[in-house]
Formats: sequence, C-alpha cells, structure tokens
Amino acid sequence: MPGLPDGYTQVYLADDIGGTGVIRYGDFQLDGKPGIAVTLVNNNGKDRSPQTKFFSADVCSDDEKKLMNIPQSSDNFDFSKCRYFRTADSLLDPIQNLTSYSLSFFDFAELGTFSFMVVQKDSKNTYYISTYYNYLNVDYYFLKASGKTKKKDLGGTCVGCSFQMIKTEVNGDKHPAVQSQQISMSHTRLSLPYIFFGLGRINNYIENFNMGVLKKGSWSFSWSPIIPNSQLFVSPINSDVTKWKIEIFINPTKALALIIISTVVVLLVLGLIILYYHRQEKFKENPSDMVYNFF
Repeated sequence: MPGLPDGYTQVYLADDIGGTGVIRYGDFQLDGKPGIAVTLVNNNGKDRSPQTKFFSADVCSDDEKKLMNIPQSSDNFDFSKCRYFRTADSLLDPIQNLTSYSLSFFDFAELGTFSFMVVQKDSKNTYYISTYYNYLNVDYYFLKASGKTKKKDLGGTCVGCSFQMIKTEVNGDKHPAVQSQQISMSHTRLSLPYIFFGLGRINNYIENFNMGVLKKGSWSFSWSPIIPNSQLFVSPINSDVTKWKIEIFINPTKALALIIISTVVVLLVLGLIILYYHRQEKFKENPSDMVYNFF
C-alpha cells in the first residue's frame, strides 16, 4: 500500500473495544489540508503491538501520479492539485512510536489546535487514556463551528450537518473547504460535536461561511465575512433560514460594561499620577507659587 511505513500493512482491529478499525480525519497540522491518523500493526516484525501513524495530505509528485495512474490533465478537473497521503512530520514520532490501540483528536482548553487522546494499556492489561498536546504550527489560524438544535446554551448537536467556507491564501488564491459534523456515531468513533478548519497563514477574512442541513427544501444559509480564530455556534431553528442564529463562543458585548469601567479606572489612575508629578515639578521650580496656583 503506497505511503504506509515499512512493515505496517494491516489496520488494527480490537475485538474487545469494538472490533473495527477507525481512521481519524482532521487537520492536525492546521495547514488547511486535513490528514488522517490510523492504528496499524506491523506484520513483518516480532513485535506486533499496534501503533498509530499520521499521514498528511500533500500535493502529488509526477512519479506518484504515474504510480496511481492519475491523468496529467482533464477538461473537468485540475489534476495538478491532486493530493497524496504520505507519512507525516517526524515531529510526531514521539506519539507514532507509542504502543497505542486508538487515537482521537481533541482541542484541549479551546486553544485552537488538534491535540491527541491515545488509548494505551498498562502492565495489568487495563486500558487507559493518555493526552498529548500538539505543538505543530500553533501560530496558524483556525475556524471552529458547531451546529446546535437551539441556541448555543440549549439543545443538542446537529448530527450530519455540513459546513463550507472559502479562504483566501496569502498569494490571493481562493480555496473552498467542506466538513461535516458527527457523520458517524458508532464503533468507538468519539466524534467531536463541532467541525474544525485549519486555515494556515492567511491575511484575510473567511468568505461565504455556509451551513446546510439535510432536510426537505432549502435548509442552508451563509454568512460573510467571518474573522479567523472564531469559535461559532449556528442554530438552524426552522425552515426560515433568515432566522437562523450564529453566535460566538465568548460574547464580547456581555463584557463591554466591565471593559469600559476598567478603562475609566486605568485612565483615572494614570491621570492622577501625571498630575502628581506635574505638581512636584512645579514645586521644585517655584515653591512659593504652589500655595496659590496648582498649575
């Protein structure tokens, strides 16, 4: 199988935790090109302990296109942008070299990066979960969104809803991206209740952020522009899409009064300090005038 590490040719199937192999799909490098993580078994070695390997989606080389019989050109598709899953960055080796039975993505502390939850076994053959923070490309932008059946504080998540957006690269190229929320809920999927777009290094707003729900009629609506690094909640309340609500995770208007009060207090303190030193300077220049004239 092209792209697999040497010897790793079989997906790990754990009968005691579901009996199915799971491929995790997510943008753990935040570069706008989602990769995959899959738990594999080395059939050629003595140690058949499973390990989770990461694969990033990179542009195919000419040799890889020939290997997979991909045409060089077509009237309906630009094959120059064809992507190929290859072994991910070696910076992930500390996790890839662990004996792990499953791996899931999670955004710990809402920091805007896909970190890892790894299922392992202890010496007593008992499963436990370890967590590892992802330090790759933490300066890249992201966009998170969750479809909710009501407002952000009420209701459950919309299973199977899809999100689409258009991002503008630094060089001006526009690229669409599409993701679906909780498309599968069985077989230890541990699907996240939101979608996560890695944006890479962009210098523009997100255009045409669209949400769609699979129902009879036109159940989709778009908003534009959207600020990168936003965490959004979208509520498809009813068939009137103009009444759909979009909210951010932290509402700055609720903290507006506190911000104004804090600003006024800081300005007053700075003003008193300035007046104090101004008075001290005047006193040194002419002490007799300070009795009658503050300024």
